[in-house]
Amino acid sequence: MDGAQPTTPLTDSVARSVAGGTRLPAQTSAVGASQGIAVSIRPCLWNRFRWLTRPRRILLLLGAVWVLNVFDLGYTLLEATRGTFVVMNPVAAPMLAAPTFVLVIYKAALVTASSAILLLLRRHRVAEVGCWFLLGVYLYVAARWILYYEDLLGSLDDATVNVPRLAS
Repeated sequence: MDGAQPTTPLTDSVARSVAGGTRLPAQTSAVGASQGIAVSIRPCLWNRFRWLTRPRRILLLLGAVWVLNVFDLGYTLLEATRGTFVVMNPVAAPMLAAPTFVLVIYKAALVTASSAILLLLRRHRVAEVGCWFLLGVYLYVAARWILYYEDLLGSLDDATVNVPRLAS
């Protein structure tokens, strides 16, 4: 050997960081201290979720949004057949009078378009914030459906409520 230090991926990345002028933390590892190089020690928890990069988080969030959207569509179509359900969405309300496939195409088109936009911007922070916002909205809608069905099932014993399909 001619006195050169052996290179490893760790020392190469540290050398690039030092050459690039970035500040390194004060903590050092045993390998870095023996070579006189400051090496950051990452927490163990971060190493476990290292595979969960922003594009993957966005894909997972959009998958959850799609699942919640399908449940929302199913509950809407189920309740629309009862006749006592009033849709408060002024855009979707006229579509319930049309054939079922019209509402299905409408909801699928909206979620597809928004997913495409967020996927195109998946490397930007604003896309991740948008996905978290969408997931929050759909979780709120799911919670509203749960509360609606709890109230509906609680009112089945009430004689003033007309629910012929469920009571028979």
